[in-house]
Amino acid sequence: MMLEELYKGDPELLAMYKANLLVPGWAGEITTYELAYIKSELKKSARLRRMWGFRPSSKRFSGKRIRDIAINGLKRT
Repeated sequence: MMLEELYKGDPELLAMYKANLLVPGWAGEITTYELAYIKSELKKSARLRRMWGFRPSSKRFSGKRIRDIAINGLKRT
């Protein structure tokens, strides 16, 4: 099941959820579907990878690291 299937009855909620899900620290604990969505979007965008603390050239993304960033965000110094 994908996010589109979960929110097929409310496209506005789906759009809002997809946008906010990509903000580090917004989602808290994420489901398997949310993790898959975030990974797929990270693969598409170097800017998003940078925003999530990955190198822009990264090709592999640890589910554990993504879950940690989804919960805690990134610590900026």
